[in-house]
Amino acid sequence: MKTPPSQTILLDTNFILAHAEMEGFIRELRNSRTEQVTLATTDGVALELERLARSGKPPAKVQARIGLSLLENQDVEVRETNPATPNVDMGLLLAALGSKETVKIATIDRVLRESLSRLGISVIIPRNKGGFVARPAASGP
Repeated sequence: MKTPPSQTILLDTNFILAHAEMEGFIRELRNSRTEQVTLATTDGVALELERLARSGKPPAKVQARIGLSLLENQDVEVRETNPATPNVDMGLLLAALGSKETVKIATIDRVLRESLSRLGISVIIPRNKGGFVARPAASGP
């Protein structure tokens, strides 16, 4: 029996925060794909969540704590990025481009989505009516 191809979905901070209180969103992401899926994020995202959990404003503080708990309890892989990486978005981009497997990035950041698409990286976004949809990378210039 042939093993289905694997892919990685990298989770952005804003995606985690927006879905932190939605029970089962990690399971839904894993189950919505026909391929074997690895959920991951970068150390920059984890650090950003830790900072928000410590010193963020009340709603973000709670969501960040829930997000950190989800990362730990749902076997979300935290990938290391270069310490010189200037920001979290660049860390996600470098992790996607440097990966050997197919990588999609789950984000709700419109500017990041557009940049990723132009660079050939597919994006996963939430649907208005629930669930998620993968937006393929832009083809051509």
